[in-house]
Amino acid sequence: MTEYYRQVAAFTTPQAENALAARFSLPTLLALVLLGQEDFRQLPPDLLARPEVRTLASRVRLVVDPAYDQQYPATRSTRLTLWLRDGRRLEAEAHAALGDPECPLDDAAIDAKFLALTTRTLGEERARRALAALRTSEEEDLRAVVALLTPASRRQ
Repeated sequence: MTEYYRQVAAFTTPQAENALAARFSLPTLLALVLLGQEDFRQLPPDLLARPEVRTLASRVRLVVDPAYDQQYPATRSTRLTLWLRDGRRLEAEAHAALGDPECPLDDAAIDAKFLALTTRTLGEERARRALAALRTSEEEDLRAVVALLTPASRRQ
């Protein structure tokens, strides 16, 4: 069961039929995480159609917590409760998303995210050079950084 604030209700579709729908389906994303999926850049239809993904997603209950709802938008709290087959109950709570000012990413996580988002378009070597340039450049060097970030198909 996941408890959340009311605005999350838009993301409760249990059966995502494609990658775009999966990115906006908390039940599907939670099922994928629990089944060990770590890379969400590609969500092929065969992955989303797997019986274990659909079964687990259908078992996710999303519930509005009145206290969380009242605190929104100052906090975007959520509580996740898992009931395991052996009877154990696991619970975790968060009041800010990873990457929010209240819960910032460290430099290594920012670098990893940057590379994950840019490597496919720029290639690994160019993405790493762009990251290094961003980490070391001064404001007047930004033209070189922008050039590194521009895909070959868009450069003049």
